[in-house]
Amino acid sequence: MNKNTILFVVLSMIFAVSSCSSSKEKKAEENKIEFDSLKVDSTYHLFNDTTKPAISIDSKIIFPVNFGNDRVYLSIRRQMIKDALNLETTNDPKQDIAKYVENLIADYKKLEKIYKNDTLTDDDVTYVAEQNVSQEVTFNQDSILTIFTNTYSFSGGAHGMTIVQYANYDLRNGQKIRLSDLFADDYSNLLTPIILGKLVQDNKVQQPTDLEQNGFIDVAEIKPTENFYLDEIGITFVYNQYDIACYSMGQIKVFIPYSDLSFLILDNSRIKKYL
Repeated sequence: MNKNTILFVVLSMIFAVSSCSSSKEKKAEENKIEFDSLKVDSTYHLFNDTTKPAISIDSKIIFPVNFGNDRVYLSIRRQMIKDALNLETTNDPKQDIAKYVENLIADYKKLEKIYKNDTLTDDDVTYVAEQNVSQEVTFNQDSILTIFTNTYSFSGGAHGMTIVQYANYDLRNGQKIRLSDLFADDYSNLLTPIILGKLVQDNKVQQPTDLEQNGFIDVAEIKPTENFYLDEIGITFVYNQYDIACYSMGQIKVFIPYSDLSFLILDNSRIKKYL
């Protein structure tokens, strides 16, 4: 083999490797959707008396304000506000968050009658309340938008409660992506053993029933949940406290790469391209 031939072969190999590497490193295009946010930090004391227990409200919501299709972003905004504030939107986020605070304080005021007739001291945590909500974008590619909502509530007692909620939106139509939009019929029965297998592996036990000795409640009730999030690698199912395990176990996540689910993913699914 002469020198020119060797040089050609070497250059060809370098070009092939470079092309392959560039292809793998190419990132998906980010969706061009714009967001704004609103924050509220409010406190109300029983009887408007600062010496009395209070409810503290510290929340921040985000919402889309611009996208190529107005119908799509307005649909997503309605659903995001409903998830975060637990109320139907008026299409005016400022008015919505004001109503959210008003509702929380109105509910808290119901304690005033009970408090007046109680013998507890003012520093007793029974009447202390807290409500915090925050949101963020966790994925925004290939017409998929994933929103994370974290809600913390405390209304006296031993501990508060944190609820995390994920919503995945299809930016082609503004609707939430459901498991039935991603996977073939009977996906629940097919996904369940995969989820259990991941839990067994993550918790280093021998079989699903062993999970109940580690704090899980009833493995027979563990099913795929609509509380999941997507990215370019796989799907992650999220179970809140008490969903499938005791409070001390906290939030439980089960990640499954798309490669393990290729037999289930629909051809017209938003995640088919990631296989």
